[in-house]
Amino acid sequence: MGDLNPIGALSFRTAAAIICITCIFYTAVMKRENTRRLRSRLFLAALVITLYDCITGIINTLVLDSNLPQSTKYIVVYFNKLTYYGTHFAFVPIFALYIILVCDVLHRYKSKLKQIIFLAPCLLLELAVITNPFTGFIINNDVEKNFVRGGGVYLAYIISAVYLAFCFYLLGKYWNTMNHLQKIAMFYFLGLAVLGVFIQMIFPEIICEMLAESLGLMGVMIMIEKDDYRLDYKTRAFNRASLLQDLKGSINVGKEFYAICVRIVNADLYRRVMGYEGYDIILTKVADFLKGINYEYDVYRTTGGIFYLICTDADEDAIDIIIDSIVKRFGQSFEVNGAATNVKAKIICVKSPDEFNDADDILRLSETKIDDDDKMVFRGKGLDFMLRSIDVEKAIIKGMAGNAFRVMYHPVYKKETMGIFSAEALLTLNDPNMGRIRFSEYAVVAENAGVIDELEVRMIEAVCQFINTGVTKSETNIKIFCIHIMSVQVLTQELVDKVRFLINKYEVDPAMLRFSVNDTIATQAQDVLGFIMDEFNKIGIEFILLNHESVFLGLDVATIDKFDGINIDVKRHFETADENQADAILRNRAAMVSQLGKRVILSGIDSKELYNRIKDVKANYLIGDYLSPMVTKNELQNKFWNNEVFSDNR
Repeated sequence: MGDLNPIGALSFRTAAAIICITCIFYTAVMKRENTRRLRSRLFLAALVITLYDCITGIINTLVLDSNLPQSTKYIVVYFNKLTYYGTHFAFVPIFALYIILVCDVLHRYKSKLKQIIFLAPCLLLELAVITNPFTGFIINNDVEKNFVRGGGVYLAYIISAVYLAFCFYLLGKYWNTMNHLQKIAMFYFLGLAVLGVFIQMIFPEIICEMLAESLGLMGVMIMIEKDDYRLDYKTRAFNRASLLQDLKGSINVGKEFYAICVRIVNADLYRRVMGYEGYDIILTKVADFLKGINYEYDVYRTTGGIFYLICTDADEDAIDIIIDSIVKRFGQSFEVNGAATNVKAKIICVKSPDEFNDADDILRLSETKIDDDDKMVFRGKGLDFMLRSIDVEKAIIKGMAGNAFRVMYHPVYKKETMGIFSAEALLTLNDPNMGRIRFSEYAVVAENAGVIDELEVRMIEAVCQFINTGVTKSETNIKIFCIHIMSVQVLTQELVDKVRFLINKYEVDPAMLRFSVNDTIATQAQDVLGFIMDEFNKIGIEFILLNHESVFLGLDVATIDKFDGINIDVKRHFETADENQADAILRNRAAMVSQLGKRVILSGIDSKELYNRIKDVKANYLIGDYLSPMVTKNELQNKFWNNEVFSDNR
């Protein structure tokens, strides 16, 4: 009636029970929040089934060795064995469903037909257990009144093998939804459990099935369910790496979901004003609120005050309710150390795969610049500007890796003779899909993406290389190359050091280089600009100020004095100045610059009308598409070799 080796069976089952109790304690108590998720509940169910099966085996061993009446022993052992098989037959289907959730493909098996196919074998086995007292299909008595396995047990092994084969199929097909450690752990511990079952099936006297299963579950718990490495240590939300992995996994398996990005506006300001402790309290409260919306949804914190809420199995109405609740919550204050603090946020909602079908693009939602200060929620058509910005950023990244970026040159003419004198270097971006992207557009995106300094250096190096190979060695009589400073971010000592290196590398005369900086950058970082200009002056490189305003707003005399010349954008001047006084104002501006002892450059001369209006303005140099459009370096060389002189006879 009992096991052939009761002491060994008792030891194995006791060890397995202790392992299961430990795992249940960790899963249910230490990971209290995660137990509300279906995946964790299934894992907990598998642990409880294994523990129950261990306990029934222990009870059977103790009862059989007791002095209880034989009839009592029979009833207890029979009931325990029958419930053992009843619960144990459900173990493998539950674990298969757990694997479906680990691979994140539950959405592929929600049709009624697939659910019936999945559950039918398990339900048939459970029916066999219930009817066993009448059929003896699962367990029955031999001639010596000992319980022996019926044919149903071996049928259960075959059905379990099919379920396990399905698990291995899922793990193989959706391999990329797990990280490297999870892949190793899942195959190793699943294999360990299968090995234990196989050994006990072949050798019934070796009672190791429960121990193998409990060890396998413990391994899965440690490597799969224990997700501390995926958590942000401040808020206990998932971290950026987890978000990227989960997004890629969901997109790869074709899963539909909504991604809601919650961006705390001016998060760094809260940190500076409230200190790190108060700032962390705000982040934690925001994370807790988002997690409380629905515990089936995952909440992530990437960097700073950026949060993501990934909503699966949600329709548009549910998303409307979620967004409304977020808006309402941020309309209220957050209590920090007894004080009420108002926190502003931007909410960006996208649907995958309909609107966004790339994990990196979804992450870029947290970085895209938003100029609308009043609007709080962005979704649907309100995302168009973000889509454009993201496309531009991707074009920049691809362009840096390929040949989409190209340095072009705008010829500069001496006004006195109208002969070609120098050139203005311009970095252009021509994407195969988007076409020509304006500098003003891609520069802002590159600045936000943190690659503007790399683009600046690339442009400078291209100019230095051209001077070395196409000017000095070919005896092209180009006097000066003017290079734009793209952003205040590039005004660093590192830029000075790199320029010094490039000058030495390409044997360039520093006097041939000029840097131009617009008055917006000059005003934003006047002290930094002054220092950088001093450093470049030591090398022998001077600066040109691109002046958009009628006066030098915010610039002190000392800073203005450091510039070699002032570039006045004629086109912009006539667009913004009073029509009746525009010509007089331009003449006065040019005269004022000349009186300061600076060279006067008039740019933006893009039409014959503009050219006629600046003919009488005192200036040194002229630039514009009417004089010459942007040209390649080879075309520029030809202009200088031919000593081109601009003629207005058009």
